[in-house]
Amino acid sequence: GFIGVEFSDELTKGGHEVMLVEKQPEILALAFDIELSERIEELLKSRGVKVITGNGISEIVGEGKVEAVKLENGDVLDCDAVVLSIGYKPNVELARKAGIYVDESGFIAVDEYMRTHVKDIFALGDCAQKRDFITRARVSTMLASTACAEGRIAGMNLFKLNVVKTFSGTIAIYSTAIGDTGFGTAGITEARAKNEGIDYVTGLFEGVDRHPGNLPTAHKQLVKLIAGRQSGVIIGGEVIGGLSAGELTNVIGLAIQNRMTVNSLLTFQIGTHPCLTSSPAGYPLIKAAEIIATKVKAH
Repeated sequence: GFIGVEFSDELTKGGHEVMLVEKQPEILALAFDIELSERIEELLKSRGVKVITGNGISEIVGEGKVEAVKLENGDVLDCDAVVLSIGYKPNVELARKAGIYVDESGFIAVDEYMRTHVKDIFALGDCAQKRDFITRARVSTMLASTACAEGRIAGMNLFKLNVVKTFSGTIAIYSTAIGDTGFGTAGITEARAKNEGIDYVTGLFEGVDRHPGNLPTAHKQLVKLIAGRQSGVIIGGEVIGGLSAGELTNVIGLAIQNRMTVNSLLTFQIGTHPCLTSSPAGYPLIKAAEIIATKVKAH
């Protein structure tokens, strides 16, 4: 996950020898499709992090202190410390004691106004139940940005319901940076769309986040978009680029939340500047949408 990747890089920068062990086939496999996660893994390795994928930890070995970890395949790695970055559970003990309904996954059940089933009691943040914006399935996303959005919704509905001010589901927008390379994701990946049985189409384009590309601050920028094949609605997006990748990821999140279509991006009016953005003729977000439109037309 993101915390494990970030912590590994920070510890390596501090002079520690770090091994990142990931049970999934690739790091960040739940957030990025393989063509992007592989790039992030190579970036981590180039900065000195040793990466082990497709293997989990079965045992922490030591007497009084950590001496080694045993992997699921039987390998033993000597080490002095273990940092666990494997997710966490919501703290809902107060809700249970108050008689507020907690679902089978351990989250406080809420409606789209962030109300619990008990009158005048709202719940939000990591303890509150989440549903995916696209699939409507329950998800365990725990993000400060999501909690803030839920807080605004709860605040606007505390004393009277504003029927247009509801929380319509968690989009799950993440971004981080390793050195001067930023990467982010919003919505669902292609792999998840396939698993959910969604009829989708993708577009991937790699350009540069400045123009011309030989400017000192220029950085390659890769954008992947996932859209519904029939509707053209944007349901996911992934970015790897310079430090502007986080804000571009937020733009994709806005497009998903407002159910924008590929056509909306093709007619998207943008402001560009050589020192700040990609070329208007090669803007990666729009070019990725163009690729989707071409695929749909040819289908």
